[in-house]
Amino acid sequence: MLNHSSVTLFSLAFSSLFPLINPIGIALIVQNEFSGSGKNRIGDCFMTCTYSFVLGLLALIFGRSFFAFMGISVPSTQIAGGILLSIMGISLLNSDAKEKKHDVPQTHNMIDRLFYPIAFPLTMGPGSISALILLNAHAHADDMHTYLVNLSIIALALFVIMIVTFFCFTYSGLIVDQIGQSGSIVINKFMSFIVFTIGVQMTIAGLKAQFPSLLQ
Repeated sequence: MLNHSSVTLFSLAFSSLFPLINPIGIALIVQNEFSGSGKNRIGDCFMTCTYSFVLGLLALIFGRSFFAFMGISVPSTQIAGGILLSIMGISLLNSDAKEKKHDVPQTHNMIDRLFYPIAFPLTMGPGSISALILLNAHAHADDMHTYLVNLSIIALALFVIMIVTFFCFTYSGLIVDQIGQSGSIVINKFMSFIVFTIGVQMTIAGLKAQFPSLLQ
């Protein structure tokens, strides 16, 4: 049975990760990147969410130890990831929807795009990875069994968010059909700007943590 601390940890993980992953907003940005409709689209959405979940799981389990081993601090990850996300946001803002090809891309190119940039850094971005690393520290316990249970609860929260993300990706076309092409472009540009601002915010947060005396 789940006790109160388990429910609290699940709520903390879910509420921390959901706005950072932002399934609805990201789905509207990348909805044109998936192959057509039907089984192909479902397969692409499933693979993207699988990539994102595995990446998040690796960050949760090994991220803290890996970065410590490499001598990389969490603030440094926030700075680098924030810059990468900002560049991605600018690229999306400057993209012209009219210039996009509507032909189904070649398989190997599509697989590459499902991981980068759709799974990373748009879906599982630096903010989500940093949050998972911090959640790992929060879940730490002297008893190994308790620690593993806590990690499983956080992983469950991530899994639930990925399920929501999968449905948002799969059915984002229905939303676009309702709001029309012009409305879709407006929303895409707005969400691209949000991606850019999240990247800037992540960079500033990393700088503040890395140089607290300089940015008071």
